[in-house]
Amino acid sequence: MTNALVNASTMFALKKSISNVLLVGVPSRPVPGALIIYKLTYSNIGSLNGDNVLVYDRLPRNTSFFTEGIHTATGWTFEYSTNTLPDQNYLSINYLPGYPSDKSTIKWIRWKKKFCGTERERPVPGV
Repeated sequence: MTNALVNASTMFALKKSISNVLLVGVPSRPVPGALIIYKLTYSNIGSLNGDNVLVYDRLPRNTSFFTEGIHTATGWTFEYSTNTLPDQNYLSINYLPGYPSDKSTIKWIRWKKKFCGTERERPVPGV
């Protein structure tokens, strides 16, 4: 359940795919214990810029979130929530920057960006 929120006049496309599955460092099918690496790409497909852009994703059940390889590109902020149903407002207090000491408590992750121009097919940073 990956979503993007932007101002109502902006047309925004988001695509989520599995880019790799590894089990003990070897390519695998998605089985218990495997590392699944997702790829998110976004496009502002309209002619207007996006303001207060949010890309958020609920972690699937029985999965853990790993922060290795996560980075924040210029203009993007990474946040997490331990709430089951967090408020998805841009300034939501249900999301916090960084990572909790117990990453198994993460239920939602998101990236936010104040301004998003009319860009085409960009990877979401850190995925």
